[in-house]
Amino acid sequence: MRVHRLLAGVIGLSEVLVAVLLLLPSAPAPPTPGSYRASVLRVLSAHNLEARDVVVVDSCAPTVERCRTYSGAVTVVAQTRLRGRIDCRERWTTCTLAVTELRIREPLPDVIDPLAWRAQQLWAAVMAWLRQVGRHQP
Repeated sequence: MRVHRLLAGVIGLSEVLVAVLLLLPSAPAPPTPGSYRASVLRVLSAHNLEARDVVVVDSCAPTVERCRTYSGAVTVVAQTRLRGRIDCRERWTTCTLAVTELRIREPLPDVIDPLAWRAQQLWAAVMAWLRQVGRHQP
């Protein structure tokens, strides 16, 4: 009976994976920046602002290991030091950059690919479930 449930789960997961792959856009997306600093630099260059350096100080809540929300303090070193802030609804995605002196308040490019990150989390959960089911086999 457990083997049938396991097989049904794998088939269901396969169907979901195929559906997600069919919904992906066919046009190539620009590469993700890979860091908050690179993401901020991308926004600044879109505004034709030359920064000598950008410093981002991370802050995750409730902890770094279980980061659900993210905020960061940004210092843009150009002709003067400008202070800003990054606020995210989720870590690495759905972030906003605000630098008041530059009159910038806009979304940041996602640091990672959110769909790939969620798929990776789903895959890890499925593998953990499969390991748990495998341990309880008679």
